[in-house]
Amino acid sequence: MGAWPIAQPNYKEDSLVGQKPRCDEDVHPGSHDLPKDGTELQLCDVALTSAYREDQNDVNNYVDKVLAVHLPRYVENTDLDIYEMPDFYFNVGEFSVANEVFHGTVTFYKGNLTGLSVVHRRFCQRSLKSTDNIILICNIVLPRVDVRYRGRYEVSTGSSSSYKVQLRQRDFFGDISVKNVEAQIEVKTSVDGDQPTVTNLLLLGKGDFRKGFQYNNIHESHLYQNLFAPFDEISEPFYKKIFYVFQQVFYGSFRSSLERAVASVSYPREHY
Repeated sequence: MGAWPIAQPNYKEDSLVGQKPRCDEDVHPGSHDLPKDGTELQLCDVALTSAYREDQNDVNNYVDKVLAVHLPRYVENTDLDIYEMPDFYFNVGEFSVANEVFHGTVTFYKGNLTGLSVVHRRFCQRSLKSTDNIILICNIVLPRVDVRYRGRYEVSTGSSSSYKVQLRQRDFFGDISVKNVEAQIEVKTSVDGDQPTVTNLLLLGKGDFRKGFQYNNIHESHLYQNLFAPFDEISEPFYKKIFYVFQQVFYGSFRSSLERAVASVSYPREHY
């Protein structure tokens, strides 16, 4: 239950610099009739390999500088390093299983989201789709994203007609931890050295996923400790709400921070 949706990467393998050019192709205009002996092919291969590696190093160094140096600063400036999640509540009865009905409400408050300030490059490629622009397509990874909420389950007991209604409650913590959240970014700049921009950001998937609830028994009376929260019914709506908010933050404030980080670093011009 609750698998994060997997989006399709926005590229085709043959549109990227995934392999270095071949020397048996015509690399010089007008050289169709010139035979290539073994020495010429060998020198060509060495030159193309060196140029490919140099270009790939430029791509990797640029993206690493954006993610490791500038992005954490912009994330912190927008209070995303410890993001305050919104409070929310729902009626447990709306999510009860068919054979068992639970009453009461659950309120989640004082939630925090962490993990947006640490992002690593997984791999990057330079697209060959455009000659006027430099387009970088990178898969990035957030090593760990954590969300923690305080929760309170409340239920009324007794009869309202006899004025003996008693409100019982139980406090707990709700946690979600996701490892290796993968996304894809597309960065574009022109060969004239225009400011780099983020043209696409896409969530791809996740690695290990854990969620759980734990009672907070501090300062609770024995009466309250005998009340058990229906965690099985709470789990799914809790997860769905958090993932919905995470998407809003990721495609909203986090993307804005990423855009500012990308724009603050100039792409190397010596190899345009």
